[in-house]
Amino acid sequence: MSQHIYEDDNMRVVLGYDRPLDYVFCTVERGGEVIYSNLSDKNAGTEQQDVRYYRSVLNRLSVTVPEEMFAAVESDQRARVGNRVVHHSSEAPEKKFRRIAGQIVANTKWRKLLAW
Repeated sequence: MSQHIYEDDNMRVVLGYDRPLDYVFCTVERGGEVIYSNLSDKNAGTEQQDVRYYRSVLNRLSVTVPEEMFAAVESDQRARVGNRVVHHSSEAPEKKFRRIAGQIVANTKWRKLLAW
């Protein structure tokens, strides 16, 4: 099973591909409560083969996720990928890299390790 996870504030979205059962899935939690599950959706269930179906579901819920999540799940499905977990962010990769690099540089323990 591949899982592509996006978390923002008190919301969590998981899109993915289930290799053993050969279907794509989506769950949305808000405040720790499941507000959408493909298993409760008569148009999705375990029969849905098109991850793009969930774009309209997320739009109805006023939920926005990085577009790369859809492409990644499509790729996983084509390649029948399992055992993959990816955390996605709305933060641009360059900005994220700079933020993390800044945290590492600011941390004196890391500086000692990097200097070693």
